[in-house]
Amino acid sequence: MTSSGRLRDAIAVLDIWIRDHPSDTAIALDLARLRARSGDWRGSIAQYTALIRQHRTAELLLERGQTYLWSGDAGRGETDLLASDSLQPRAETRRQLGDHYRWQGDLARSASWYRLALADAPNDTLVRQSMRLLDRAIDARLLLPGELGPGEAGSGVRVITDNAGFDLYTLRLSQALALPMGSSSVLTLAGELRSAARTSAAGSAGHLDGYGFDVAVASRVGTSKVSATLGLLEHGDVAGVLHGSASVDGFVGGARLRTTIRRAPAYELLWAPRLLGLSLTGDDEPITAVQGQSTVTLPLGQRVEVWAMGEYVSVSDHNARSAFQYAVRRRLAGLLSLSYSGGWMAYDMRTALYYSPGRYVSQSLGAEFSRYREEGLSFALRLAPGYAWMREPAGTLDPVEQDVSAFQLTGGLELGYRSGRWDLLLSTGLGAGREGGYRSGNAMLYLRRSW
Repeated sequence: MTSSGRLRDAIAVLDIWIRDHPSDTAIALDLARLRARSGDWRGSIAQYTALIRQHRTAELLLERGQTYLWSGDAGRGETDLLASDSLQPRAETRRQLGDHYRWQGDLARSASWYRLALADAPNDTLVRQSMRLLDRAIDARLLLPGELGPGEAGSGVRVITDNAGFDLYTLRLSQALALPMGSSSVLTLAGELRSAARTSAAGSAGHLDGYGFDVAVASRVGTSKVSATLGLLEHGDVAGVLHGSASVDGFVGGARLRTTIRRAPAYELLWAPRLLGLSLTGDDEPITAVQGQSTVTLPLGQRVEVWAMGEYVSVSDHNARSAFQYAVRRRLAGLLSLSYSGGWMAYDMRTALYYSPGRYVSQSLGAEFSRYREEGLSFALRLAPGYAWMREPAGTLDPVEQDVSAFQLTGGLELGYRSGRWDLLLSTGLGAGREGGYRSGNAMLYLRRSW
């Protein structure tokens, strides 16, 4: 007889016994546990509920809460676990609460419960194992594409292009080291080769090759990561550009917040080929841009996620850009999600050197078909049609502005494959949404290897 068959027979025997001896709470508890082992969540929960009506204890609330979680009812499971902890604080209950919040993506609250569990039972190996799993989950969530963990090496190729004359091709190699050994700080050394489109004042187009290097330091602080980058870009006979960034990325409750300040060549940030090699001061100082950006991602329940971004860009030609974007995504059955997004952008001044509308407002509805796996193949396919309203012309010498509109379409495909120490990511995107048939595209191929 198979083990499942023996389990069914045991449940049948205990069920008969309980009908004849309803006051036998020990056998009733065994029956509730066996029903949970067999996957009979409803029967197990009903049995636990009957026991709790007779005698409400922390242990019974813990076990019913665990059964609720296994059945997929996270709300009732959380309620029972919290009630159990209020009756009798125990390391086991607090570890289960830490696991629950980790599964829900509330990493900050998970860490808080694990710390309480460890204070109750400093030598509990299950608590320490759960904390290691939490550390891995935080590291994985905070690691953006192109970033590396300790001892990892990466290489990537990136392409950005549009039909307004901008092209940028980069090849990047990087190596990360733990500093000091065993700490949460990571030092990353990187080198880069690039080729960028360049449009002269006379209107002639060409490409200018360049190279660069940078050093980055990142360190974990609780459930957050603080990082800084400093580097130099050279473009042949064009003066070098000192670039860098500083960012804080982490979790507050169930929300993820990220704030970044970045200095970069203006041609790269604004997709402006006319700015490469151009100086407005007469001392060959290249035009740069400083970008400040903050984003927040907030899950609402199990299926809804809200995202918002605010940005301010200051360009060294005395122009500035303000922008705000938001999106709401609703997961449906299976691998499908629906989304709504919108945004607003405006430049202080209009210029012929790059696209700089007085106002740009967009709205779109989209769909996403995606699957994520810790190992193996992950993918995401996105398509979002919409409409955009803008105040133009921009990039011309005509001082007269007019309000125009255009169909907007954004789409993208991401393919990721992880096997052991190898991690491969292919990301592509297409966009349209300006007057005159403007289109843009981008692609990135990234390979990461853990040693």
